[in-house]
Amino acid sequence: MSLLDFRFAQKVRQVLRDNTDNMYGLKSMLEGSAVDYAQVEDQVTFIDNHDMERFHTSSANRRKLEQALALTLTSRGVPAIYYGTEQYMAGGNDPDNRARISSFSTTTTAYQVIQKLAPLRKSNPAIAYGSTQERWINNDVLIYERKFGNSVAVIAINRNTNAPASITGLSTSLPAGNYTDVLGGLLNGNALTIGSGGAASNFTLAAGGTAVWQYSAATTTPTIGHVGPMMAKPGATITIDGRGFGSSKGTVYFGTTAVTGANITAWEDTQIKVKIPTVAGGIYNVRIANSSSVSSNIYDNFEVLTGDQVSVRFVINNATTSLGQNVFLSGNVSELGNWAPDKAIGPMYNQVVYQYPTWYYDVSVPAGKTIEFKFLKKQGSTVTWEGGSNRTFTTPTSGTATINVNWQP
Repeated sequence: MSLLDFRFAQKVRQVLRDNTDNMYGLKSMLEGSAVDYAQVEDQVTFIDNHDMERFHTSSANRRKLEQALALTLTSRGVPAIYYGTEQYMAGGNDPDNRARISSFSTTTTAYQVIQKLAPLRKSNPAIAYGSTQERWINNDVLIYERKFGNSVAVIAINRNTNAPASITGLSTSLPAGNYTDVLGGLLNGNALTIGSGGAASNFTLAAGGTAVWQYSAATTTPTIGHVGPMMAKPGATITIDGRGFGSSKGTVYFGTTAVTGANITAWEDTQIKVKIPTVAGGIYNVRIANSSSVSSNIYDNFEVLTGDQVSVRFVINNATTSLGQNVFLSGNVSELGNWAPDKAIGPMYNQVVYQYPTWYYDVSVPAGKTIEFKFLKKQGSTVTWEGGSNRTFTTPTSGTATINVNWQP
């Protein structure tokens, strides 16, 4: 699922625009979100939009915006550039943040940053799918590496527009050689020399400098970079992107269930389209094996839905809790966690639509199916189920429904 990554946007604004945090804070956000987000590569990264004031202000150094664009276009996620950003449009809150563009130029530095870096997401899979690793850091400088298979991109940003930075001891995954800046010095970046073992020769990163160095390598071992969408019902078609799949059909595995032949509707070296097999609803690992039976990496947490879905609002009244305790929902289908407390839905809400001690949650459940469910309270590892028999409900075949019940002591 793709969501606007406000955590990314706010931190980039704090570090590169407002100077209320430093590069260690940016590093912490990148590393923390990689752990906290279920599908970090699907999240939409941005620096401004119609719901907030624009990144650029009329009195600001334009380099701040240019560096923020370079970061966004080389970071994990799906970059979204708000119209007018490439023209350095400024504006506070609504409606000033979505005014008309008074003129348009393809020669602005911001436009050229986008023009040079956007194609790199297609040509180098390290940008599209790669892991992120900090390689050199201080308060003002962050050098990070994206890596996928043997493809590598290294990005260096010096936010200090008044002082250059002396870079020593930089280690990378780049093969030995000389690398030009992908930006062509547009943001005062420099060339980079790599010796044996990925060690970079010492260099000076200019004040306000930003450089991108990259190496794109052919991948012969099948490597999955992305699966989308990350949930679907049996029979639906999903897309697997990556490198090294080969030109001949192989096998796609959902857990231990193999999919071959006509159920693989397209197979190319960089992309596969496959129909979800008839398996029980639940979470599956996805992997592929090429026509020579060489297996790929595992892409985990793919959710097979039980079937067509409808939205049902579950409401539980009189569910009093102690401090730190919350109410959850579980049931006999995978969408409700299959009775496993650690997979229960929640914590449920107790404000806005209903008020404590009433709790509620909108859940996607199988359509036209009689389901069993119960509510439970959790605090840490302590679980308290409500009493009585399992509740039952027949979901509608379409539309929505609401279940409103009282806690069973």
